Amino acid sequence: TAAYSFNNGTDWQASNKKEYQANESNIIIKVRDNAGNIYTYPTAQSITNIDKEPPSVPTVNLNGYVSGTVTGNDIKITLTSTDNQSVSYYEYSTNKSSTTRVPNNPWTISDELNATYYFRAVDHVGNPSGWTGAYTINKKNGTPIVDYFKNLAKTDTTNLKTDDTSEANIRYVGANETVNNYIDIGDKDSAGNPILWRIIGVMNNITNLDNGGQKESLVKIIRADSIGNYSWDSSASGINNGYGVNEWSKADLMKLLNPKEVYSGTPTIGGSLYWNRGSGSCYDDDYDGNTTCNFTSIGISEEAKNKIAKVRWNTGTFATYSTSDWTASATYEAERGSHNGKEQCTSNGGGGTNCNDEVPRTTTWEGYIGLMYPSDYGYAVGGSVRETCIGKSMYDYNSDSCNTNDWLTPSNTTWTMTPAPNSSLAINVFGVNSSGYVFGGGSASHAYGVQPVVYLSSSVKIIDGNGEKGTPYKTQLAS
Repeated sequence: TAAYSFNNGTDWQASNKKEYQANESNIIIKVRDNAGNIYTYPTAQSITNIDKEPPSVPTVNLNGYVSGTVTGNDIKITLTSTDNQSVSYYEYSTNKSSTTRVPNNPWTISDELNATYYFRAVDHVGNPSGWTGAYTINKKNGTPIVDYFKNLAKTDTTNLKTDDTSEANIRYVGANETVNNYIDIGDKDSAGNPILWRIIGVMNNITNLDNGGQKESLVKIIRADSIGNYSWDSSASGINNGYGVNEWSKADLMKLLNPKEVYSGTPTIGGSLYWNRGSGSCYDDDYDGNTTCNFTSIGISEEAKNKIAKVRWNTGTFATYSTSDWTASATYEAERGSHNGKEQCTSNGGGGTNCNDEVPRTTTWEGYIGLMYPSDYGYAVGGSVRETCIGKSMYDYNSDSCNTNDWLTPSNTTWTMTPAPNSSLAINVFGVNSSGYVFGGGSASHAYGVQPVVYLSSSVKIIDGNGEKGTPYKTQLAS
């Protein structure tokens, strides 16, 4: 009977096939016929292409994306594995059982997706590596922020109201505990916790200087908490008796909040500290009085800066000081009017030493960070008292439950952006008292609460959240 040997005649077998489980060299093959004649193959054979060694477990590079977070940007996944021969392809699975081949490496995910994946490598003969740990991918395309809140206003008619101005702005209204308007724009404190803002509303006909001065609808937001108590402006004793100047375009507080590009000079106190997350000294009293201040963990972040629009703000005021005039609608018109904070005392004979500054007055200002207008406070009242309150002076908002139904009522007396006229003073600025009424007798040099206000770029999208404090609206710049 014919036989075959694959080890130089030591062992013989009837089959002419032999299976090898590992690579082997110097294989000498012999063949024996029925008569016992033996033929030896002249060349020794070698087995070199057996590969039972799996690739290494892949490393997963998410290229800046953090597993489990929500993003509106494309997510690029790069997989890397090593093998004694070569890696042929990669697979992913949601359960380590059924698998799908990764279409490309790097793999870019552009469509909406919320899934948890494990990854493995497969070599050229089909040996799979072990699985990686779990990676949660949460990609949402999001909705442009203005569209989002305009659409929401159609269904949430309790918390979102259209005001009675010619611009027909959409505003959040109601008591603090009922209004879910918290938003995360990327600010984080030193511990990595989000610094929250709150949405004032969608403001129409805003001049967006980032878009060539086009009039646009933009979302206006206010920082949820005060960044501290500081002067609106202070001055040396020879200028308005040291009580500051009520002109926002030159105000110390404006310079504290904004980048150097929007003002001239180089202040030695306060300049751009909030914008640059810096520390130093800030004005907080008459006669250029100042104190130490530190914004290294609470200043505006780089991510947030990219979402802020540079716009034209209104800094007008009433022609004369009369508390009975301060309804929300009348104040809104005055803010957009042609009168300034020094006009009344100048026309009244100069006002003496409290009206002696030589600072030019304006009624508009171009920049990034401002404060709320008095009318923002007035229009934020909601509930059953809304119509009653809007119809009366904000000076009386501490009655008829206006203050307790207004989510913008501050815990501490807080500045607004608007100068207040006076027959003998060029130092007064409107503020909101902690009791919930608007006042116009605050000297600019007083240290009141500061809650920065910004307009968000129209390229910002809402990608997640519902506005509650624990689940604020998440934002992303359109890529």
